[in-house]
Amino acid sequence: MKRFILLVFVLGILFAANAFLSCSKVDDLKDAADSLKEAAGSQVIVAVLVSNGTEVKSFTEESGGKTLDVAITGENKALVKGTMQSDISLGTYILNTDIIKPSEDDPLQFTLVFSADGYLTTSRSYYFAGNGTKYDYVILTNLSAQNAGVDSTTQTKGSATNGVVDAEVSVTTDGNKASVVIPQGVTLKSEDGTPLSGNLTTTIAHFDAGDPRALAAFPGSLTPIIKDEEGNTEPSRFVSAGFVSIDIADGAGNKAATIENGSLSVSIAASSATVNPDTEKVIQAGDKIPLWSFNEKSGQWSYESEVTLEADDLYIPLTRSYEKGLRVKTSVTHLSSYNLDYHEDSCAISSKINIKNRIKGKPLNLDVQIKGEPYPQRVMVEEDFLQFNNAPKQRKVTIQVATDIEQPEEFNAIVEIIKLVKTIIDPQDFIENPNALIIDDLCAKEEHTLDAGLFQTQ
Repeated sequence: MKRFILLVFVLGILFAANAFLSCSKVDDLKDAADSLKEAAGSQVIVAVLVSNGTEVKSFTEESGGKTLDVAITGENKALVKGTMQSDISLGTYILNTDIIKPSEDDPLQFTLVFSADGYLTTSRSYYFAGNGTKYDYVILTNLSAQNAGVDSTTQTKGSATNGVVDAEVSVTTDGNKASVVIPQGVTLKSEDGTPLSGNLTTTIAHFDAGDPRALAAFPGSLTPIIKDEEGNTEPSRFVSAGFVSIDIADGAGNKAATIENGSLSVSIAASSATVNPDTEKVIQAGDKIPLWSFNEKSGQWSYESEVTLEADDLYIPLTRSYEKGLRVKTSVTHLSSYNLDYHEDSCAISSKINIKNRIKGKPLNLDVQIKGEPYPQRVMVEEDFLQFNNAPKQRKVTIQVATDIEQPEEFNAIVEIIKLVKTIIDPQDFIENPNALIIDDLCAKEEHTLDAGLFQTQ
């Protein structure tokens, strides 16, 4: 299969918008944001999308007008104000850089957390070392729809009386990629301490880390803010082997958050194509991998424990066959999204990459291949330089002008979102251009130059 995925993580200029937006609405919002930027300093313009792996729509259109909640968290959240244009699910978030001046050594940071009833909560974290605009997107996963690379199920099984589970309940996703066992006698309570009662409905969604369409919708992003093994909060980069979301609710809508008088048994399939960044080898049975949980309020991932990968013959109900794979089995005492991930050190702000001999006033698409990662990334820049958020330390990075598409004459939301969809649905191989810029360490304090004039397609 041809491989290419658009996983945008660039600091300098990110782009996103909705294929169903009118150009006039996008231009009006962009003009308004530009005028605000002059007074406030920096901004993020983010489109909220929903994708099933074949289609991409605005959240508003796909959800039928459901309420979208956006919370601003993070270290410098008090400096951020934002608005969401609900009819097109496009938000503008302004960071005031007049009060505190950011720099590469001391950047400003905030996180946006996106949530809606029936959709997985996700987040994006941003760093600013100076003034500028970032275009970004998030993809929310509809738990009641079929999504490529996502194996899910919703089942009403079992019951609880005043929080106490009456009899053991076992729920497995349709493709057998994840399961949960709720033992008899454990107590399920919501975040505010309300015990669940009556019939229980369990929803499980497993994201296949070997599928680029699932990775594009990965909740919390693969470049998150984490609380690591030592309890330190820092930027990081995830190399995921698999992700699962578990939700248990009663008929009154109370959702389980804590488990008392016992624990739940959880099984998560791991992608056998995952490469451990420490050993640079494909994972195998017996290897250890960290388990992380997602805080839906802060948008932050926290270290839980180290778990062991086991060999497992995964039964596939659809084909009534078995395929060899890897799985993790563990116990949890609180409900959350759980993630099997290696993480690696990163710098909040990468070294600066200057772009020379580009056509002025014309956006430029770049392909970025990070050594050890299965898919390249595509970014679009509108300025004469770029810097990355959460850049990997001491990893070879290759950057070149994209040659498989016609470079845009100007920023056009509809045209660019169509390109985004195509790169997700039909990934392309990364072929290194002899004129590519190769950087051994994006976190080294030195500037680099990419000569766009050497590429024929700019």
